[in-house]
Amino acid sequence: MNKTMLFLFFTFLISACATEKVIIMQDDLLPYKDSSQLTKIEGAIKNLKINEVNDRREKTDLGFAYVGVQYTKTPIQLEQTEVEFVRDYMQSSFEARGIDIDESSPNLLDINIYQLYVYEVIEKMQAERAKCHADLELTLFTDSKKWVGRFNTEYLSAGDLSDGTERISPTLASCLNDLVEKIIQDDRFISSISNSK
Repeated sequence: MNKTMLFLFFTFLISACATEKVIIMQDDLLPYKDSSQLTKIEGAIKNLKINEVNDRREKTDLGFAYVGVQYTKTPIQLEQTEVEFVRDYMQSSFEARGIDIDESSPNLLDINIYQLYVYEVIEKMQAERAKCHADLELTLFTDSKKWVGRFNTEYLSAGDLSDGTERISPTLASCLNDLVEKIIQDDRFISSISNSK
């Protein structure tokens, strides 16, 4: 096999093995230590039903990573749809903080997703990092009252010698954990779910 044919063979092999997408695995969604705060709610509070989750994003892809030795821009995907992911994430996050999610609850929570985007950042002379943007609107209906709150955050990971693609999952988890903390620390939200007279 001459050099030209050998080159073409390896080029084909690299192309054939190229990753078509990066899947974010559920087990990898662990926030970095600086964004792992979990505020517990104290006192009597109402249980909630997550009624609707709507995807209102203008940009419907989740983001991208640079993969392989050629840094091929590759789309990122969750194991679920973004709507299913946000529903499950908000349920587990609320329950971890002391808010019961109950399908029979009369207290209905609607969630609109306006932004959910995570991507790898490569800058000249700097370590590879990842960045996330999240923007959710919550509407809560309790006892004929309505509360609406919109929360957004962004998170930029630190950089070191590790591959930036490995930072995608913890960066998304850190971003969303920061956002939930903003919701939990919102006085109007807490007042809306409080059972105190």
